[in-house]
Amino acid sequence: MTIRPVVLVTGPIHADGLRKLGDFDLRVHHYDAAKPGGGIPEEDLAVADALIVRAMPVDIAAIEAAPRLRVVAKHGAGVNNIDVAACQRRGIVVTNTGDANSDSVAQLAVTLILSAQRRIAAVHASVANGSYDLHRQRIFPDLMGRKIGLVGFGAIGQRVARICRMGFEAAVIAYDPAMTPEVMAEAGVEKCTDLDDLFVTCDVVSLHVPLNPATHRMVSAARLALMKPTAVLVNTARGEVVDEAALIEALRKGRIWGAGLDAFETEPLLDSPLFGLSNVILSPHIGGATELSRITAAVRAAECVIEVLAGRTPKYLIGV
Repeated sequence: MTIRPVVLVTGPIHADGLRKLGDFDLRVHHYDAAKPGGGIPEEDLAVADALIVRAMPVDIAAIEAAPRLRVVAKHGAGVNNIDVAACQRRGIVVTNTGDANSDSVAQLAVTLILSAQRRIAAVHASVANGSYDLHRQRIFPDLMGRKIGLVGFGAIGQRVARICRMGFEAAVIAYDPAMTPEVMAEAGVEKCTDLDDLFVTCDVVSLHVPLNPATHRMVSAARLALMKPTAVLVNTARGEVVDEAALIEALRKGRIWGAGLDAFETEPLLDSPLFGLSNVILSPHIGGATELSRITAAVRAAECVIEVLAGRTPKYLIGV
């Protein structure tokens, strides 16, 4: 008697992804309300052949609890919640969903740029409280024709560059050691080789890097001090890329104009000095939360699981 492989879907995903899994002879357990910290029973991990994960950590403990595990498919791009090296030592395949959410995150990044420049939260609160004083008191920075600095020039960074160049006639420079000047030049973007120079010269700094030892707190107090007082910082990557305490201090003292944040050092953000600042826009890590992005990510994650369980190489394979 053939034992059907067991797939644990450890958080909410779009129904199209579940339907894709349902087309094959698999036993699927969907933990729609699973918390980011885990919450999957060990007895279920013990029989799992595949995991589809969003925020759930796949650490040594989870890997050791799953002796049958063959594939971990990340619903999204960043795999910092997965111990990829430990998986590969065990022969467990790790995948992500490529650029499934790139357009969605890029759209939010540009939204946060504009919202931070125009201090939309404070403006809304002013009008809602019956005051029109801001229209006489404030002169806001422009995006038209300004200099945009991108830290990271992968799929999301490239889309942000296109929007800013084509829509706002902005000059775009990007820092990404993995990208050649020729690739950037084809996109109409100048390659920056000194990250400090980017912080000094740009009116907007937008972060689009994965979290790893090289990027951890790369936006330090020293780099924030290099920014123009009229500049804004936008983070749709990972919270730990920014020294959050240093950013709060820079915002509180008006050393930079503002910030737009979709990621934080600790999530969910339940209590923070950021709540009391009028020059920051806060977003609950929803960069990929559009319908098309969710459908694409769910279907791709399901396809990666199916490919591995069928003995084939998945499209979105992650290496160490």
